[in-house]
Amino acid sequence: MKNFFPYLALFLVSCSGSGGMNSEPDEMNQPSNNDSIIFNCSVTSQNLENCQITQNQNSREFYIFNAMDAESTIDAPVIFSFHGGGGTAIANMEYSGFRQIAESEKFILVYPQGQYFSDKDSTGWIFNENNNITDDLFFISEVIDWLYQNKNINLDRIYATGFSVGAIMSYDLACKLSNKIAAAAPVAGTMSTETFETCRPEKSKSIIHIHGESDSVLSPNGNEYIKSFDESLQFWSDFNQCSTSSTSNISDSNDDGYSGTSIIYENCSNQVLVNGILLENFGHQWPSTNDQKNESDIDAASYIWSFLKKFDVDGFIE
Repeated sequence: MKNFFPYLALFLVSCSGSGGMNSEPDEMNQPSNNDSIIFNCSVTSQNLENCQITQNQNSREFYIFNAMDAESTIDAPVIFSFHGGGGTAIANMEYSGFRQIAESEKFILVYPQGQYFSDKDSTGWIFNENNNITDDLFFISEVIDWLYQNKNINLDRIYATGFSVGAIMSYDLACKLSNKIAAAAPVAGTMSTETFETCRPEKSKSIIHIHGESDSVLSPNGNEYIKSFDESLQFWSDFNQCSTSSTSNISDSNDDGYSGTSIIYENCSNQVLVNGILLENFGHQWPSTNDQKNESDIDAASYIWSFLKKFDVDGFIE
């Protein structure tokens, strides 16, 4: 999380300064013939591809984890997993814990690499309304289209999750790419203030948000740049027209004397759900039951997939 707060300020200032938050993001312009985008992927290890995208002088990178054969890949769901500020796609691949689940549950994982900002000496995500791959909204939309053309993925079941600034990114995609993102699962990051004020999705959207109550980096109480955990959940409850809510306790599975709470907003339009998980005595980290040093009461990857797989871009899967 090196230089996180300077980067967060960069992220927010760039968004508001460009006016990108007030655009119509679901109607994206296509690049001209002079701006052709070239994808080049190579197998780096079993089930893993490293992909490079070039457009003029710009280059981006992402990884694809796919443990299925070509026939099984047809119509497969996809999870995009976004690393935090200062992080890498490779590190996110390790700590997020989705790969074993993807093998058994038959979905594809995509780990995009954030851009490096030399003035902040940090990696991260940014929407700047450039009609090229330096704009992360454009970048992700192009990757989705390429995956459909080359992997025959299920366009109705594309999900976004992320840690920290990557969580903010997943919220932004739920707002700005709502015709392609079926549901979002932010972890340890809330809605940016700018996104909160301008978010106008085209479709109802299921959200599962996991946060540590003791997170001192991105507090669940929010700050001048980000909304609180409660405000973020309430936004989606209101947008989805949810009429009821219920709260339950999470069991103390690691026997550390702390547990957590789960709030579910339901009876929503298109049978979507909004679920918030607040973990007691838990800081700015990705919850995992396989981390011996910081074993958690829940395993975020399992929890997230159990939630996401119930929904497609139109709501609850009948």
